[in-house]
Amino acid sequence: MKTILVIISMLVPASAQEKFRQEPEAEARARYAVIAEAIAGEVGGDIRLARFLLTVAKHESSFARSVHSGKKKGDAGWSWGLYQIRCGRHPGARVPGTKYQAHEIVGVDLAATKRATNAAAGYLRRLIRVCKGEPLCVFRGYGGVSRTYSTKVGTRLNARVKTYKSLTRRKK
Repeated sequence: MKTILVIISMLVPASAQEKFRQEPEAEARARYAVIAEAIAGEVGGDIRLARFLLTVAKHESSFARSVHSGKKKGDAGWSWGLYQIRCGRHPGARVPGTKYQAHEIVGVDLAATKRATNAAAGYLRRLIRVCKGEPLCVFRGYGGVSRTYSTKVGTRLNARVKTYKSLTRRKK
């Protein structure tokens, strides 16, 4: 868990949450510990899955409290939580591939963060299997991107691949 916490802090320093999102640095650090615990509990020893989860969370939410708490949603209100899982606009919408409802995968507490991490991990596990672990394929699948995409989308996908690859170069 400690390694995951260090990586989260490296990807988006807690001080950035205070500077850009008005969340006190100490509160951001405590929330980051919750995220790290949820990821560590979900992945067990699967380092590759941890790297994918960290990359997705970094690029989808920047670990921002407003997104993590559910106050802010993406895709015109369709995507929920830390991993921006596309569920639907209604809080009771079903999270694809899970028993959860959308409102259950938002919240900064450990239970909600574990549910969100479990939902994202389930989706990522399937993509890792189908894509044979190839990062671009996994991120395209996670984002629902077709074979052809704009330069803007390509830039976003390449940024995710770059982050993922930077995490693979880190010592365990």
